[in-house]
Amino acid sequence: MKRQLAFSLVLATLSFIATKAIESYGIDQFYEYQATHFQKESGYFDLQHPLSIQYLPTGLVPFSEITSLDSLHLMAMQGDGFNGLVRLNPDSNSFSIVSPLRSRHHLSAFVQVDTTLYLFDDHMDVYTSKFPYDSSSTRKISQERPNWTSSSACFHQSTHRIYFNPEVEHPETNRLRAVYTFNLNKNRFVSKPLFSYDVDAIEHFASENGIRIHANRVTELHDTIKGLTIIPSAIAVHPKTNEVYILSAIDHSLVVFNQFGVITNYSELDSGLFPNPTGLTFAQNGDLLISNEDFLKNSIVRISWNKLWQSKGGKSLIFGR
Repeated sequence: MKRQLAFSLVLATLSFIATKAIESYGIDQFYEYQATHFQKESGYFDLQHPLSIQYLPTGLVPFSEITSLDSLHLMAMQGDGFNGLVRLNPDSNSFSIVSPLRSRHHLSAFVQVDTTLYLFDDHMDVYTSKFPYDSSSTRKISQERPNWTSSSACFHQSTHRIYFNPEVEHPETNRLRAVYTFNLNKNRFVSKPLFSYDVDAIEHFASENGIRIHANRVTELHDTIKGLTIIPSAIAVHPKTNEVYILSAIDHSLVVFNQFGVITNYSELDSGLFPNPTGLTFAQNGDLLISNEDFLKNSIVRISWNKLWQSKGGKSLIFGR
């Protein structure tokens, strides 16, 4: 009898493992199909000539992340020391503040999915909030936490996942970075990274394409040399190309990857136009929006997505494909 029970337990365990393996394989195949069959639109960004620079009202505290709510409104996350979100209307230069989390929870990142906000605190607990986005309309949904934390996230619509830039520990010695995901269909973090990348590979890409790097970094021996640090401060997926854009404020840099982590573009941001670039998002028409965090004058720089009927080469003033 005991042998039969043990044998049944082994069979059940093997069946469970096989089911999970098939499920994982099916999910991976779906994501790969979505990435390889995305109908990309050719175009480019002229980072030297923005469409507009919107200076936000005085009295508005600096913010560290933005996302497009609709064609008129943006939502921004307030910076360190604050725990609210700012609903912005750049056209009328007006704003309102909402506080979706109770004061004992510190907001670390957020994204909008349809009409719902997904919120992540500094322990990576997950909450959802409905309009009017106050604490009474917010509920906790997570059951487990990842082994990393993140202060920037974005929504990837075609695969219904949230992408994260995990915090970087010891960036002077650790040159490896990664993008992780949260599966909205199952409300859980995915243990494997979407992709990993090496900062040295970004420098190599810049060198091969004749792009000069003006940033400095500190080595593990505390020497200052020309090079990139890449501490990600924002992440967004281009709705027209499906490429992943990662902003590094410390380097004034934008790095672009495909969905498999292959570097497709790199550019440095003009410090005159982008004095402290911290937030990154896209409008539905493909325009790029970058926010500058500043106590005196917060601003949002909008760069037009210039659609092309066929690809255009060059990586000087233009940025895109």
